[in-house]
Amino acid sequence: MRTSKSFGAFGPLHPHLVTGPGGLAAEVADVRKDVDGGFQNAEGRVGFPILDALDPGTLLAAGQASFVMVGRNLLQGQTFDTLTIGVGAASVALTLLKPGDSGFRVRVTQGLAGLVVTFTGGLLNVELAAAGSTAAQVTAAINNVANPTYGIFFAVSGGGGTVLVMAETQMTGGAGYYNGNTVEINGQSCKPVHAAGQWTNTSITVLVPALTGRVATDIVGVYVQSNGISALPLSAVLT
Repeated sequence: MRTSKSFGAFGPLHPHLVTGPGGLAAEVADVRKDVDGGFQNAEGRVGFPILDALDPGTLLAAGQASFVMVGRNLLQGQTFDTLTIGVGAASVALTLLKPGDSGFRVRVTQGLAGLVVTFTGGLLNVELAAAGSTAAQVTAAINNVANPTYGIFFAVSGGGGTVLVMAETQMTGGAGYYNGNTVEINGQSCKPVHAAGQWTNTSITVLVPALTGRVATDIVGVYVQSNGISALPLSAVLT
């Protein structure tokens, strides 16, 4: 169960109200202290993500391939899920482009036709070609801009070795609330740029889709949520 980030650093001294020295009175005092501290954090936005600047300061109504939000605490101490398929020249290293514990799994199966990569219900399935698929080919299929996996997974090839079948395996290493990491411009979702290290503690680089219903000179809002905590939005002028 997720807890409020404003109060998350605080917790009861004991698992039950009447457990431990001081009994009920001590627990009530502790709760009051936690509530006060939580509200002070919220009011001062202590440790919250903060947007400081937009680079460039203007946006294109038709969308653009790269737009950078500069700030502080944008990663919120989170880490990224990773998984490596195979070893050596037959390996494909996968990293998620958004931080957090995604719960995503990866499976490699042997196909009867061509190489097919699908992503459904949190499962990335790599169906190898009947004649075999190299790490370079699998990597290209995952990173293909026309593939639904694009903008979610970033793959790096180990070489030209033939990838082997792999049982369903969960990605690991990600800490944080994966679904609580979003970037929106004009209320429209923006994916991180498809490259390593595009979501850091001080900047987030995203792809901007065509901004529906907006034209040049319009002012739109830029929103970031990291680990479930929203930064105060900034605005940008469309050109």
